[in-house]
Amino acid sequence: MPSITCPHCGTEYFDGVAGSAAADYPGNTTTRQKHLPPDPENMNDHHAQRAAAALRLIHESDYEAALCDLLCDLMHWCDRNDLDFDDQLSRARRYYDEETTSG
Repeated sequence: MPSITCPHCGTEYFDGVAGSAAADYPGNTTTRQKHLPPDPENMNDHHAQRAAAALRLIHESDYEAALCDLLCDLMHWCDRNDLDFDDQLSRARRYYDEETTSG
């Protein structure tokens, strides 16, 4: 099975969604795709697919509930691993900004 390597930390993840179309994921309708932010490295579909795979592990069909549960679980994980969730969320927002800013 193929894996995905995080460009920021080098962690390899199982790619359970390789070959799937972007339209297979909630919120990724043709209309939504027209309004996506820039993707200078052409990797954002890949990032979204990795997130969808994680969400499916939590709940197979209710992505909104799965997202909420995952974020809550990550808060608990941060508590137990001496990380500040808000700091990590700010860091993630910076990564997102870098990944969606052209040029």
